[in-house]
Amino acid sequence: MSIGKIISLSWVLLALGLQACGGGGGGTTPDVPVTPPVDTTKPVITLNGSATVNHEQGTTYSDAGATATDAVDGSVTVTTSGTVGTAAGTYTLEYSATDKAGNKATATRTVIVADTTSPVVTLLVRLRFPWLRVLLTLKQARWRLIPSIPM
Repeated sequence: MSIGKIISLSWVLLALGLQACGGGGGGTTPDVPVTPPVDTTKPVITLNGSATVNHEQGTTYSDAGATATDAVDGSVTVTTSGTVGTAAGTYTLEYSATDKAGNKATATRTVIVADTTSPVVTLLVRLRFPWLRVLLTLKQARWRLIPSIPM
């Protein structure tokens, strides 16, 4: 083999080696796609008001609601399920929020409906004198006499 052929063969091998390792001449590197980190964190739900609420029986309950924040998506929509009736009992409302990655968070509020209003009893009593009426009022276990004007 002649020296010329050896030099030519050396250049070919050098060129093939440089191509195989991606080098050989300072050009630009090919674009490599950057993969964002995977979101595995659930949103955080914050109840407006207390997690346990006492509510007066016979009146309509108005819920204070909740908000949700996600570390990646920011503010997230909150969905409420459940109802609170007017009858005495314990009711549960569930709040849920899901971020764009599908991570779901839940929170609950317990609403206790009870009759806590003291009764008021009014008695009308006619005394021996027709011009005098006395109104007896029972309120919180106390009696008092209230003279009234004749009718």
